[in-house]
Amino acid sequence: MYSSLERIEYVILVLWIGGIWTVGYIVAPVLFTTLTDRSIAAFIAGRLFSIMAIIGMGCGTILLAMMVMQIRAGFLRQWQFWVLIVMLGFTAMGYFFFSPAIEAMRQSGEAARASLAFKRLHGMASILYLCTSLGGLALVAIGLPRRGS
Repeated sequence: MYSSLERIEYVILVLWIGGIWTVGYIVAPVLFTTLTDRSIAAFIAGRLFSIMAIIGMGCGTILLAMMVMQIRAGFLRQWQFWVLIVMLGFTAMGYFFFSPAIEAMRQSGEAARASLAFKRLHGMASILYLCTSLGGLALVAIGLPRRGS
């Protein structure tokens, strides 16, 4: 049976990961296939990715703190801890580095010209997003460690 703390932890995890999958693999593609103006689709998608990054950094930080408090000294031996660290790192890189750089290229018109630099930057951001979403899926499927695990 799950404790109240474990239920809260799981809800936080599912909200974060569900948001990642919903925005990245449902909403953003729909924006680009539905809206005729790609710049508007890109602007809206960028805003949604930024919102999800902020939510992700908050949720990830809370989950790490809860894991450390619950597992105590053994948290460094838990693979879930390291997956969360990597996910947080990728999310922060996306928010603080890739998103501003992509937005600057979009504003300069490089995105519209589909320059090689824009394609590379967008591709790297997409790979980090994919890795984050798959790491999150693993955490949802397997769960976070419990005291004594």
